Amino acid sequence: MNQLKNKFLVVVIAVLCLVGCGERTSEEKVNSTKHVETVVAMLPTTGYLAFLGEPGQKAIQLALEDIAHNQGRVPFSVEIVDTKGDPKEAVTRYMETKEKYNAKIFITTLTGVSEALKPMIEKDGGLQIVVAIHPKLMEKSQNAIRFCFSAAQEAHEISDHLTKNKKETIGLLVSKDATSVSEFDDYLIPALKVAQMTYARQDYDVGQKDFRTALLSLKSNNISKLVVLGYGSDLPAILKQLAIIDPKGKIGVVGGIGLIEFPDWGSADYLNRQLDFVGPSLAVDGLVATQTNSIARRYSEKFGTKYMPYDAAFTYDAITALSTAFGQGAVEAAQVHDKIISWKTYRGSVGEITFSADGDVVSNMSWARYQDGRFVKGEE
Repeated sequence: MNQLKNKFLVVVIAVLCLVGCGERTSEEKVNSTKHVETVVAMLPTTGYLAFLGEPGQKAIQLALEDIAHNQGRVPFSVEIVDTKGDPKEAVTRYMETKEKYNAKIFITTLTGVSEALKPMIEKDGGLQIVVAIHPKLMEKSQNAIRFCFSAAQEAHEISDHLTKNKKETIGLLVSKDATSVSEFDDYLIPALKVAQMTYARQDYDVGQKDFRTALLSLKSNNISKLVVLGYGSDLPAILKQLAIIDPKGKIGVVGGIGLIEFPDWGSADYLNRQLDFVGPSLAVDGLVATQTNSIARRYSEKFGTKYMPYDAAFTYDAITALSTAFGQGAVEAAQVHDKIISWKTYRGSVGEITFSADGDVVSNMSWARYQDGRFVKGEE
């Protein structure tokens, strides 16, 4: 009798264990279904650099809407964290955010912020999506992918443009911003030296208002082209004062993304010279002609802008690429990194971008010329 009772108890316990295991398995599945990875976008949303974070915020909104529409759901949530554009602030926010959301995937913008966070994210085994153009940001990269063109790519394009006519004398007006200095010192000047071209250089501070002394010094060297790399906000003062010093417009101007961001196109009466500039094809197309890119056109219509800024386009592509990687089974940060790199190329709002093994990219770049009140795509 006792043996029968013991057998009965064993069976009951076994059944209860199975039921308990079944409940836990079911609960785990529910929790797994409810769990959504958090991607943290670290942008300046307040402070004097807030305007630099606005395109990224808009791009994230548009990308999430498109993913939800096309796929029915978004496989992750996005939290936007304010860095104020300050590296120290970014480090503090990073420490708070990674604990709060248990986050492993971060989108970072601006060179200083991205540089400050890069070793920390790498140490913590995370994935950093970089939307910044500094050429050396991706050196020795193990866990980062750049979704942005590199200033080195821009500098090589400008170098090739300048060295086509080796008899010209070039004036270099250099913003002391880290990106501009690197472009000149590491790429442009070496190329001019190899081509044995004559050049003169003047440096200026970001936000500087008076350029007369620098421009007069460059003009005294009989320059035929002035290369300006810096923020678009610095260019009106430079070009206004150049028009006074060189009223006949004999000195041509060459530049990069700063000229695309120049705020006075179409309204400035002091653009009395030839201006050649290079940048991401999407940005050049948007400035030169009616927006033909469907994603960029929807961005423009939705947010009331003339065209989609390059940083917004790359941020949009970063979000959609992450979604694609998740959809292909990548879950952990390292898996997402390796999955994206394995594609070699990705076609998004900026067109086709090519990934290198260290996570840097090459994107489509285009030239445009402004002269006599109109834009023409191309160098000639």
